[in-house]
Amino acid sequence: MTFEFITLDFIPSLGTILGFSLASFVLAITPGPDMMLFLSRTVTGGRAMGFAAMLGASAGMVVHMTLAAFGLSALLAASATAFFILKVVGGLYLLWLAYGALRHGSAFSVDREGVPQQSLRATVLTGVGINLTNPKVIVFFVTFLPQ
Repeated sequence: MTFEFITLDFIPSLGTILGFSLASFVLAITPGPDMMLFLSRTVTGGRAMGFAAMLGASAGMVVHMTLAAFGLSALLAASATAFFILKVVGGLYLLWLAYGALRHGSAFSVDREGVPQQSLRATVLTGVGINLTNPKVIVFFVTFLPQ
C-alpha cells in the first residue's frame, strides 16, 4: 500500500496575511445589523433573547461558510446577475424589517411591557435572516474567501 502526500503549492505572503488580518479585524469591530440585533434583543428581552439572536446569526454564518466551501461565493463574485438577485432579495428583506418597525414602532424603549415580545424561535430566525442579508458578511465571504 502506498500513500500519496498532498503538498500545498500556495503559501500566502506575509503582506497577504497582514492585509487579510487587518481587513477581517476592521469588519469585525465595526458595528452592523447583527450587533444591533444582539443589543436590541438583549436590552428588550433579556439575556436569553440576546443569545437567541446570536445563535441565529451564527447559524447564518454557517450557511455563508458552507456556500463558500462549495464555491457559491465564487459564483456570486463572478456572476453580476446572481449578485444582483442577492442584493434585491436582501433589499426586500430590509424593507420588510422596516415595514415591521413602522407598524410596531421603532422608538428606543427599555420598558419591556411597551415592546412587542418575540419568541426565542422567532428571534433565532430573525438572526438568521439578518445575517444572511448582512452586506458586511456577504462582502467578506464573496471577496475574501474565493481567493
